[in-house]
Amino acid sequence: MDILSPDHPPWFVKDPRISLLMPLWDRLALQRLPAVLVLRGPGESASSLSLRDGFSERRAIVLWYAYVHRAASFLSGRDLLVLDYAEILRRPRESVEALAGFAADVTGIDVGSVDLDAVAAQIEPRLRRQVGRGDGVVPAEQLGDCLDLYHALANAHGQRKLAHQALPAVPRWIDAVLDELTELYTLRAALEEAERERDDLARAFNGGLRTTLGMVRAMRSRRPPSS
Repeated sequence: MDILSPDHPPWFVKDPRISLLMPLWDRLALQRLPAVLVLRGPGESASSLSLRDGFSERRAIVLWYAYVHRAASFLSGRDLLVLDYAEILRRPRESVEALAGFAADVTGIDVGSVDLDAVAAQIEPRLRRQVGRGDGVVPAEQLGDCLDLYHALANAHGQRKLAHQALPAVPRWIDAVLDELTELYTLRAALEEAERERDDLARAFNGGLRTTLGMVRAMRSRRPPSS
C-alpha cells in the first residue's frame, strides 16, 4: 500500500464500495482520509442499476440507500466536499471551482494554472440518460424514504461539512430487504460451494475410472493368448 505512505504524491480513488469500506481505508492510512461525496437521485440510480446490471428496482433502490446512508455516517467529522450530480449539471463552473479548491486545500496541489472553464465545458448534461426515470418503478412510499435521505444530503452541495444529525433513520423495510439479500447471497454461496464439490467429485470419479480402465487394458495385454 505505497499510496498510503506520507511521501507518496497526492492520489484519489473512485469506487462506490468505499461507502462501506471507509473505516478500513482510515485504519490502513492511520488517518481520517478526505473524501468527496457525489450524490445521484435514487430513482435515477435504481433505473441505471436495473438497466446496466439487471437488478430489480426494489433491490437497486435498497442498495442505493444502504451505500449512501453508510457513506454519510462515515464521512462526518472529516475533510469533506459534498457534490450533487444534478447541481453539477446545472452549475458546472461553480462545482468545478469548489472541487478544485477542496483538492488544493487537502493536498497542497497548486490548481492556479488549471483552466476551470475548460474543465467545466467537459461536463455534458446530455449524458444524464436516466433523468426522470425510476419514479414510476419504485413504490411511492419507499421512494419517499429515499428522497428524504437524498435531499438531506444534496442540500449540502458545495459545502465542506455534513451534519450527522440530519440523517434520517434507516426505514425498517430497508433492513428487511437487506436481510433478504444477505440470506440470498448466503444460499448462493452455499450452492456454488456444493457445485464445486460436485465437480471435484466428478473429476475424481472420472480420473479413477480412467485409471481402472487403464489397469484392465494392461492386464489383458499381458495375458497369454489362448491355444
